[in-house]
Amino acid sequence: FSKKVLANAENKKLYLGDEYKELKFHTEYLAPQDINGFWARGKNGGIVVRVGINFNYSIDPKQLKNLLKIKVGGDDATFNIDNTDAGQEIFISINAAKFGKEQSLIKATFLKGIQIAGGDYKTDQDFELSQVLPSRYELQITDVVSGYKENKGFAQIITSQEIEPENLQNA
Repeated sequence: FSKKVLANAENKKLYLGDEYKELKFHTEYLAPQDINGFWARGKNGGIVVRVGINFNYSIDPKQLKNLLKIKVGGDDATFNIDNTDAGQEIFISINAAKFGKEQSLIKATFLKGIQIAGGDYKTDQDFELSQVLPSRYELQITDVVSGYKENKGFAQIITSQEIEPENLQNA
């Protein structure tokens, strides 16, 4: 609150409390927020696990090649970065030939040094996020998100497998 607001409150005998005499503001530091893995078809037609990684600020995805370590079921996994432009949501693809019959734990370790797109700030600590990936033989709803975008309501249903839009038309 400004000093003028506080002075007016005192003049009107309103008590705002001592905690409001000095208000501090802190902008959240860059950090990965969550991951969402699902089964999909890769560019060559093979089965891959696509993982969406959400950050609270835009980043250049190219830097993740050296600053992201992925494990699936406890084993190191190689990945390709699917995005080319900076953004808050980055997608990677993992070759899924070695696993998928059973559910697996995806563990993403983000090493310190990730930089905000167009900025100087870099993370000064490591982060770790994980998700249980269902078997590729099961279709599961893993999350439901609702909200408004451009004054229109939406419900986003997130599944464990990629669903082709033409298959939804007859559902």
